[in-house]
Amino acid sequence: MNAQNESNVSSLLYRWGRSAARKPWRVIGCWVLVAISALLLNAAFGGKVTNSLQVPGTESQSAADLLNNRFPSRGESSGLVVFADHDGDLTDPGDRTAIVATLDAIQRDPAVASVSDPFDPTERTISADGLTAFVTVRYHTQPGADEASTAFDALKIARAAGLDAELTKSISGAQAPEGNEGIGLSSP
Repeated sequence: MNAQNESNVSSLLYRWGRSAARKPWRVIGCWVLVAISALLLNAAFGGKVTNSLQVPGTESQSAADLLNNRFPSRGESSGLVVFADHDGDLTDPGDRTAIVATLDAIQRDPAVASVSDPFDPTERTISADGLTAFVTVRYHTQPGADEASTAFDALKIARAAGLDAELTKSISGAQAPEGNEGIGLSSP
């Protein structure tokens, strides 16, 4: 880009900025109209939003299909369950019992393929201070409302023991959490 073009572009941007500063409500109104237009166009012509992406013929799609065929429990959906105990240590016997009971309740769901063990010494997922832990839950298919409800019911076991327990959105879907939404922010 030569100096003359840069000067023209700078001059244009300067005039736009000056005009926006002099008449801010006009600019805000224009942006509101653009936003409303975008929403109306999406409502009229937009498609269904999905979290699934498939590109037939690509190597990554072939790999994903192979995983789904040979290891169905590894190729589908997964999510996390997060536990926190701000007053103690999750490895204490009472907390450990509540976590294991919660995970057993989640595992009983027929849609669940596997549930990891946060106390497994080879794949320990408990923080060094013992205040926070996470568990991976793998499903045979994408979890729906029934699976989310089962998981939320299971969390009541841990919550009754005084623990904070939450699900990631991949498990809970659109359901609102019942517990402490700040669980991830409150750990030191």
